This record gives sequence, C-alpha cells and structure tokens, in this order.
Amino acid sequence: MREIKFRVWDKEDERFAKNSHLVFDFDGNIFNLQTGEDEKELILLQYTGLKDKNGLTEVYEGDIIDSNGKVKGNIHETSKEKADLVIQGFGTKTWCSTYKKAMDRGCNDA
Repeated sequence: MREIKFRVWDKEDERFAKNSHLVFDFDGNIFNLQTGEDEKELILLQYTGLKDKNGLTEVYEGDIIDSNGKVKGNIHETSKEKADLVIQGFGTKTWCSTYKKAMDRGCNDA
C-alpha cells in the first residue's frame, strides 16, 4: 500500500514550504493552524509512491524525471521547457501514462 504524503510549494517565496502547522481539506484548500488563515500562495503536491531509479528520492506530482530515471527537480522550481517527462497530478487524464513512463525509465514503486 502506498504511503500518503504531501509537500507544499510556496509560490510567494518560490521554495518548498517547511511548515508543520499546515492542514488541508479535500478541495485542496490549505490552512495555517497557527494563524487560522487560508494559504492561497501554496500548492499541494502528493507523493506518487515512486522512487527514483536508485530508490533514494521520492517522486511527487510535478517532478521532472530524466531519461536515466532520476528526479531533476520540479516544474515549480525549474523551467518546463527543459522537462521531457513531468509526473502529472492524480486524477488527470495523463497521470497513468506518465507513471508508466517513469517506471519504464527505471523508477520503482516503493
């Protein structure tokens, strides 16, 4: 069974958020428990259950996988033009095909 984990991209600071006081609802809204405010500048990215070819790096939605099965960043932190395989979000039409392509490149189902 795949472990359900998330990481959060902070659009304002242009980095992954390091805040353990965040909660989200099933509509994708993110709230800060300390301030009680809705965090509109944050993007939730779910863990796919895949790890890179070496089994070291977890693969999240939006991650860029190179031809050798290694994670080369995320679409939010690097240029999309340099990406030939981007892991799509769950529920999108292309989720299954990008997951399969990542497996073909050597990523493994943790």
